[in-house]
Amino acid sequence: MADATPQLGMKEELAQAIKEMDSRTSSFSEAAVFDKLRDVLGNRQVSQEDFATYQGESDAFMFSPKQKDEAPFPGYFQPMMWYPKSDGSTAYNPDPATLTPSTLTLWREHLQTSVHPVLRARYADLLWEFQKQVDGTKAPLQYAQTAMDAYLAAAAQAGTASHDVVVWLNRAIHLATSVGDQTRLAAVVQQAIAWVQNAQGAQNARSYVFLFEAIYDNKRVAGPEKAAIIAYLESVLAATTDQSATTFDFATAEIVADLLATHFRGSNNKVNEARVIRAAGLATEFAASNASALFAMTWLQKLLERYRNFGMNADADRVQVEARRRGMDSGEEMKKRAHTFTIPEDTMAAYRTWLIEPKKPRDLLLRWATNNAPSVKGARETLKQSLTATPLLARIGVTAINAGQFVSKAGSVEDDLEGRVGVHLRQMIEMRFNLFVGGWHHIQQNKPLSADDIVGALSVSPVFTAEGLELVGEGLKRFFADDHLGATHILLPQIECALRNLLGLLGRPTNKAVRGESGVMQERNMNEALGDPAVQAVLPEDFQRHLQIVFASRLGFNLRNVVAHGLLPASQFSILTSLMALQGLLLMSLIQAKEKVVAKKTAPKKAAPTKKVVVKKAAAKKATAQKVLAKKTPAKKVAQKPPAK
Repeated sequence: MADATPQLGMKEELAQAIKEMDSRTSSFSEAAVFDKLRDVLGNRQVSQEDFATYQGESDAFMFSPKQKDEAPFPGYFQPMMWYPKSDGSTAYNPDPATLTPSTLTLWREHLQTSVHPVLRARYADLLWEFQKQVDGTKAPLQYAQTAMDAYLAAAAQAGTASHDVVVWLNRAIHLATSVGDQTRLAAVVQQAIAWVQNAQGAQNARSYVFLFEAIYDNKRVAGPEKAAIIAYLESVLAATTDQSATTFDFATAEIVADLLATHFRGSNNKVNEARVIRAAGLATEFAASNASALFAMTWLQKLLERYRNFGMNADADRVQVEARRRGMDSGEEMKKRAHTFTIPEDTMAAYRTWLIEPKKPRDLLLRWATNNAPSVKGARETLKQSLTATPLLARIGVTAINAGQFVSKAGSVEDDLEGRVGVHLRQMIEMRFNLFVGGWHHIQQNKPLSADDIVGALSVSPVFTAEGLELVGEGLKRFFADDHLGATHILLPQIECALRNLLGLLGRPTNKAVRGESGVMQERNMNEALGDPAVQAVLPEDFQRHLQIVFASRLGFNLRNVVAHGLLPASQFSILTSLMALQGLLLMSLIQAKEKVVAKKTAPKKAAPTKKVVVKKAAAKKATAQKVLAKKTPAKKVAQKPPAK
């Protein structure tokens, strides 16, 4: 026998769902109402008319409270989402522009029949917010009053554990302030303070921020209420910094201390401002003393910056010393990961043969030096591919720790591609260490090179002066005598010297003003030279970034700085550090003088060409009296690709 029960239409089903929510005696959120209405629609296919009916009901609970930094429309209620369309316009869901007078009528009907405070607050607030926009008439004050009263009732019903209470009370405070309703404002403030003071409500640090921003910063709130807030926050700070109590919570103490510091700063009370910041800081120091080295480093570094920002330098110095001390143990806590791989012997044999093919010492040296500088373009492509191949790792930032301190940071591949390129280049260079050093030994075993060969290879470049080459020769004596500590210390500074010489050849300043000392100059350093646009225009990116990563970047080995500042232990000077310096010199020697013959009517037929180093302007089309151009060495001659990587 067929079921004779009549099927409800979409409108009736939605009305029944709202009625069911309205009959509840417990609290619920606006999102719960939307979910209930969404269940009515389900996955079934409905007519365009029925879907419009569904949207008319569900949109009331899709509108979201305005966030500080995300507000495509004026007013309190904002779309839940928005996204670009194919025609370039923006789609909003829900879209305030689609509201009609019939929508207002539907909301008024629900407001008249609803008894649950969550429903009454939402419908009344929507009418207060949108009536003038939709039909051009000013919404009666009654809607704002009804919304405030309903928000208060909803907050009271929800108790202290609800996340929505902050939103409801904050909105009630804003409404009371905007319409000048002092009676309701006082009622909301009292209820808000009482809610935050409740033990359960106080567990959420967000409640303290709400209490301060919504009430303390409100000019219409009376002085006694503000004084009560400050007194309460002081009690919270005392409880959360008590190292022997179960209420100890250094993270919450920091939030509360910031709020109190803002209060004391407003009255120019520096003593109490420092007091509350120090109280929270000491709590952090105590927590760090009982935490692992990695956690301690992170917390203390943040605290150090806080102390500096508040001008509390003595406290900052104390924390800085402790952070470094704890950081020295951080390496032991890091998990070590190693992956081994084998290069086939026939591949290695082909590489060794290719490496020693050049007959001239300079060509041999440059093949070795350039082949061990990884491709920047390849690094970028690999990182971009990681967004899909290993998306989680690609979106996590990288922090480098050295000698017990954070020395550099790089963000995600999406947000900081060039920073991650630097990290990746360092990894590629490290992976080639065996090939790098082994390749040099293979050259020396088969086509031994002397110090004179190397000096001769460098001397073709105008970036090396006679005085500089003399120092290079001294460094090479120590290199071939296996005195790598001496060799590194002598050879490495000549890279920076060559870069400054290049700046001069390009017509760029080689010095800079000393900050804070008028009229006093000093030499530009390696990082500044490598970052100069003129240098980047003549030095290939692969080699420019290689020099930066190896010698002058905290994302890389930073060899120039760790050697110059005495941070590299004697035990770590080796053939590797010497070869790194030698490679840097060879890369700089790629800059050569280009000969040009300047034709002169009076010149004899056999006149020798003139040599000078100048910069060629990119826009120049005619040959002028500019004689010589800084240029790159032809790639085919010195940097052919090996038969296998």
